[in-house]
Amino acid sequence: MTSATWGYSEYARHAYAPSDAAAWQVLVDVLGVDESRARYIIVFGGFYLMPPGDVKARRVSDPTHAMTKGQYMRIHPMPRQYPVCATTDWDASVLQENDWCMLVNKPAAVPSHPTVDNLHHNVVACLKPLRPGTQISAAHRLDVATSGLIVMCKRPSFMTAFSALHAAGAISKRYTALLRLPHVPLGVLTHYMMRSSCAPKIYR
Repeated sequence: MTSATWGYSEYARHAYAPSDAAAWQVLVDVLGVDESRARYIIVFGGFYLMPPGDVKARRVSDPTHAMTKGQYMRIHPMPRQYPVCATTDWDASVLQENDWCMLVNKPAAVPSHPTVDNLHHNVVACLKPLRPGTQISAAHRLDVATSGLIVMCKRPSFMTAFSALHAAGAISKRYTALLRLPHVPLGVLTHYMMRSSCAPKIYR
């Protein structure tokens, strides 16, 4: 173990701040990247701190956040990106809306909500500029690779009611798989996931 890092992987780096400095400067020192890249990682959502006495790291998105030497960090140096967000007409994706919720046609290759390393490429973040001042959140999730209808909350009270209905089994989802192969055998399919004790998971 060193003061700089005690573990590294392609997906997350765990480190201790080597000095008292702004968060972006600490990332420059720890990762060996330039200031622009360091600021990008932080603003994008790939930087976490573990406050003393806490058991869960909290995300910090301010590059000028004052760091203390020895402070624990978790860094995602290569945030996953979802460029479909920039090419989607999000106004047209809103199919139905009232004062409590929105029914949105989510495209494939877009997360439903912020991911562990990306605050900006997701349905929630893309809808917020269309409804300034509205507290938008996802009532449920659709996998990144899945396209289809997703219910977005506009009020916390709707989220509470929707969650209660879901827990009671009053709401269900229906999936349709589109296959290119002419003949696919029916049965249980096995999907493999790379072993990892932390996110993001990598699928094989």
